[in-house]
Amino acid sequence: MNKRSKMKIGKYLVSKGLLSVEEEKTVAAIQEKMSPEDRERFGKIAVEVGFIKESMLKDAMKEKREKEKGKG
Repeated sequence: MNKRSKMKIGKYLVSKGLLSVEEEKTVAAIQEKMSPEDRERFGKIAVEVGFIKESMLKDAMKEKREKEKGKG
């Protein structure tokens, strides 16, 4: 992981046990069906369909950013 590679939020949420693999696939499929100009962010879709609470998403995103900064 040299080139500052970042894990996508969906994979991160699965790795933390906050989403199942099936839920991740469902959100990705919903996201894919959206036109590029209307495409929502992965986390927002996951919250909208009820797979995760917004507070859990925010906490996970903050933790993910902090981990990625620390890997520099």
